[in-house]
Amino acid sequence: MLLKPITKSDADNLIKAIKDGCNKVIWYDDSQIVEINVRRFYSEHPMAEVTI
Repeated sequence: MLLKPITKSDADNLIKAIKDGCNKVIWYDDSQIVEINVRRFYSEHPMAEVTI
């Protein structure tokens, strides 16, 4: 059974950090993004995975 987090940090803050870090690297501006799918899980190996 996977446990999903219910405490901070919220997904919005995590998404913002990834979007800001990818500006002018992967896309010109994050206004070009048309779809985002987000899932958060507890893990012994924290990570963010971005698929373009």
